[in-house]
Amino acid sequence: MKTTAKRPLLALNVCHILLDGLYDSIPVLLAIIVAAQANADSIVGTVMSLAALASTLAGLATISFSSRFTLMQATVLILFIGGAGFWIVAFSGGIWLAGFGFILVALGQNVFHNMAFSFFARTTDRASLGRAISDFTAIGDLGRVPLISLAGFIGAMSFNDIAGWRLASFCFGLMNIVLFIISCPILFKKDTLIPKEHSGRNKLLPSFGIMRDKNVFLTVFANMLNTISCGSLFTFLPLLLLAKGFAPKALAGFAFGFSLGCFVGKVACGRLIDRFGSRSTFIGAQLLLSLLIVLLLIGDSFYYVITISLFIGIVTKGSVPVVQTLAAEYAAKDTYDDIFSINSFFRGVALIIIPLFFGFLASLHGIDSIYMIMAAVSIAAVLPIVAMRYGS
Repeated sequence: MKTTAKRPLLALNVCHILLDGLYDSIPVLLAIIVAAQANADSIVGTVMSLAALASTLAGLATISFSSRFTLMQATVLILFIGGAGFWIVAFSGGIWLAGFGFILVALGQNVFHNMAFSFFARTTDRASLGRAISDFTAIGDLGRVPLISLAGFIGAMSFNDIAGWRLASFCFGLMNIVLFIISCPILFKKDTLIPKEHSGRNKLLPSFGIMRDKNVFLTVFANMLNTISCGSLFTFLPLLLLAKGFAPKALAGFAFGFSLGCFVGKVACGRLIDRFGSRSTFIGAQLLLSLLIVLLLIGDSFYYVITISLFIGIVTKGSVPVVQTLAAEYAAKDTYDDIFSINSFFRGVALIIIPLFFGFLASLHGIDSIYMIMAAVSIAAVLPIVAMRYGS
């Protein structure tokens, strides 16, 4: 990697840890809020679909956004918006106002990750790109492990008649706002990560014409199928566990196992990419995920399910750096912003439709039905990668 100022990069990683951890705490808090309501599955699916819609539309304008802000400037602004979102949840009087707060928390996720992936793709040698991207995504999981577990632990309790999920949301919002205040000086530095000459190009939207390349198209298609198979897996996992008869307090243990698996998976997959290639790594991860989903459905003991959750986390989030590396391998250097924006757009389309569809399907046929669909689609995601022609 080219020489990069250590201080801005450290600040970027600290913000990344917080942003990813708080974003993935949304399904846990949301499940606790609606657990006692009728049609809880459809409510969770609707809120997560709207959150994905907001994040997708924002991510599609990454190129325009990066022409106006450096990576760190964008990150600091996203922190503020997320903090405001959690405070709206904390003081909300109903599920839909709380849902609006969660949408604000999710709003900047695609913008942040698109700009960060583009930065690492430009500053890293192709031979070590898989490891660089996987290490970056793994750093985000350092926040997932404690924050998701904390959301499940605090959210299921009550403090002097104050619902635990309100207290957890207030504390999470406070974290964002404090880090925003500390990082405010970065807003006035024009040269902090990703210089303007890399970002501008006077475009509002990415160039979808690059999808005329067969390998780019198949990569994006595989990414969509991967999103269908595992993008909403964690969203409905708390509801699946509650349906199995586990107490709400047990969600913290499962969230910890899943989050720890996510971290291990991202670190491991980066090394596997550099050794065996992104295609082989992706195929192995998807086939293993399908098997693990089936094993998750047939088990009911606490330690069995928490162990399966750990391994599901490994292959679920471990596929994230694999997909991003695949995208970078088949894109020209001056189209990195385009390919990452397009990849996140189609991933976002899946995340808009699938949680809503799965939510209503679970209400009609049970939560197990949607996990069987995820297992089948996980196998189908292998087919576009097999069809890709070899070579760059």
